[in-house]
Amino acid sequence: MSFKYGTTLTANVRFQASLAYNTRVYFPNDADLNNDAIEWDQYATGDIPAAGSNLSVSDTLYSREGPQYMGQFVAPVACRLVGIAYSVDLYNPDNASTNFRLGALKAVFSDGDAQDDAAVWTCLGYIDSTTMTGDPAGQVQKGSASFSSSNGDISAGEVVGVLAESFGSTTTDNIANIEGVVTMLFRVL
Repeated sequence: MSFKYGTTLTANVRFQASLAYNTRVYFPNDADLNNDAIEWDQYATGDIPAAGSNLSVSDTLYSREGPQYMGQFVAPVACRLVGIAYSVDLYNPDNASTNFRLGALKAVFSDGDAQDDAAVWTCLGYIDSTTMTGDPAGQVQKGSASFSSSNGDISAGEVVGVLAESFGSTTTDNIANIEGVVTMLFRVL
């Protein structure tokens, strides 16, 4: 199958998560029969970085965790992240929670790397949600962002996933329960 330059590809991801700590990034669970594959209850302590930067966490992440947990899309050809959009339900955000961030990251590894090599996850781009103040009520939100930077480039076969992060006045003033859909838009290079 060939793709012409400029062809677009989309990846839609349904998810649910409890963003309980603002010091963590959350990503999907594995897809085995004992867990809910749309539940993002895997996490690492850190922040979603700027586009082109690698995720830095205080926990140990292994190369296998890119395809095993984080991965939601594998590029069939070289392409670039050009857009991200979301539509979510925030069940009951904590008092003084302010917003959340959704970031598209790629797992960087080579064929034959050991499963327990250190993971390298590079940010392709992210979107911050609408800012809330005070004690926000449960609500629905939507948003989108577009990108044009080569920081969003991925090679054929690279795995991409979305991570979530919560923000608030303190580390425990968080978004809490969130459910929704994220769409990533890629343009063939």
